[in-house]
Amino acid sequence: MSEVEKKPEEVEQTQTKGEVSEKPSPAATVGPVSLKSIWIEFKSAVEKSPFTKPSSEILHWRDPVRSGLLFAIGNLFFFLITIGAYSIVTLFLYLFLLPAAVSFALTVALHV
Repeated sequence: MSEVEKKPEEVEQTQTKGEVSEKPSPAATVGPVSLKSIWIEFKSAVEKSPFTKPSSEILHWRDPVRSGLLFAIGNLFFFLITIGAYSIVTLFLYLFLLPAAVSFALTVALHV
């Protein structure tokens, strides 16, 4: 039986007998995963993300123009949903319809 086909228990036994063998791969080991290891992997993945720095600048108001614009857009959506009685679907459809309407208006205006 090759080293790859051995179970982790067998690999440990061959190591204790004095034979030179590789450590079992992490995928071969079975056992409980600690919450701390999951948190460390998550934290390192978040720190490597290209969105971490820009989103941190917006949330911590280091860029007041972008933060204020995002805050105003959020408040407008909240106002239109609660007071204006629009649905979220309607607001997103209007939002997606806006570029088409602008490009149509520009096309008509430039070809007249």
